[in-house]
Amino acid sequence: AANALDDYEEGTWTPQFDANTVTWSYSSQAGYYVKIGNMVHASFYLQASVASGTTSYQVTGDNLPFASANLGGLHNWAGNVWFQSNTQVTPLMNNNSTKFSLYKNQSTVATLTAADVNGVYFVGSISYRSA
Repeated sequence: AANALDDYEEGTWTPQFDANTVTWSYSSQAGYYVKIGNMVHASFYLQASVASGTTSYQVTGDNLPFASANLGGLHNWAGNVWFQSNTQVTPLMNNNSTKFSLYKNQSTVATLTAADVNGVYFVGSISYRSA
């Protein structure tokens, strides 16, 4: 039945950063998930350094274990992140994607750049609706 919760899965995934032209070197990369029906709860721990490329480009989190649902104008994401920096970070799940955007909490909307995440710890857990 469409409303049955018989779809259960748990496992590991490999979180990563993505930014145009940037190559990363990871010192820590771990992720775990539980999927029940179309809801996914994923946790992650990530630390990376820029190996090469332009550090002023926007960075996104990538490689979630399942693509998110396409909810049109709505974005689905519930979770907490801890970022080793004075910058407060808000994630936003992209529709129909395994990526999530990262924004700085400040007076104007600003995206996190590769320079912002270079060499710092990024830890969190998220829940989202899968496709």
